[in-house]
Amino acid sequence: MNNNLNHLVKIIHCFTFTKKNTVKMKSIYLLIFLQISNICYSQKEAVAIGVGLVAGVSAYENSLNEYEESLELMVTEQVLSEKTEISKFLLKNLRLFDTTSDDDQSSSNYIPFGLTIYKENGGISQQLVLLSLSKGWVDQNGIDYQKTKFHYFEREDFFKLLLGYINLASPLKIEGKGFEYPIIKTKLGRKDKEEDFSKVKQKNGLILYVSKKTYDFTDLILTRKGLDYTYYDGNKSHSESLVRFRRFDEDFYSVADYDETFKIIYNENSLGLFDIRNKELTKINRKLLNTIIEFFMIK
Repeated sequence: MNNNLNHLVKIIHCFTFTKKNTVKMKSIYLLIFLQISNICYSQKEAVAIGVGLVAGVSAYENSLNEYEESLELMVTEQVLSEKTEISKFLLKNLRLFDTTSDDDQSSSNYIPFGLTIYKENGGISQQLVLLSLSKGWVDQNGIDYQKTKFHYFEREDFFKLLLGYINLASPLKIEGKGFEYPIIKTKLGRKDKEEDFSKVKQKNGLILYVSKKTYDFTDLILTRKGLDYTYYDGNKSHSESLVRFRRFDEDFYSVADYDETFKIIYNENSLGLFDIRNKELTKINRKLLNTIIEFFMIK
């Protein structure tokens, strides 16, 4: 590979691609590189490589679109067969095929559905139905139903999962009461009152200030840097940082047990769910986590 091509490869790695376009765009750039550099491949071979990669992506995207309705029907039938006590419900697809981290290379996936159950007294209850698609869930014969699983999360279950994820990235582990989370600071600001905070000394000598006031998880939003609290003063919305996540190397994994089914993984600011039974890891991005939080805000 000549020096010019090396330089171009370095440039292309500076770009950020979405999950949907990553392989397609890289295949196009690969084709351009091969044409420019004339290395190892003839023009015909280079074109074949580029077209093959693009075709592979297109086939995968088409399979997702083709089976979208079938998967939604499958979840509906599952709810009808397992939740025989309910007579009225709303099943909403929260984020179809956009549930994983942009840099996630796993071939398994989760599709989240928000299940709202309407009670006879006029109230509602909510559950998260997580459809797990294991590796090879679809092939030339269609959906392999043996490679699909359903996981139900009550409101309490999801926020327990969320708290476990946050604790893996937070400088201080919070046990959590209900759905509440405090502000954690390394130093107080000019408007902060010391009596409103508790001091916690770390093993490394660092002092953390933990607010005595806590905030409801349904008012929180996950950001690239950590966990923020959003509130309204009547005119406009404001955001305040509750905790800044620790910075890890991109190849660093922080792990905690959740239950007999899952381990929680924190990696590159995404929530990873490791299915203990089939030994598969899928990372879920912040966008989806915030979408699920919004779902549980519905009263």
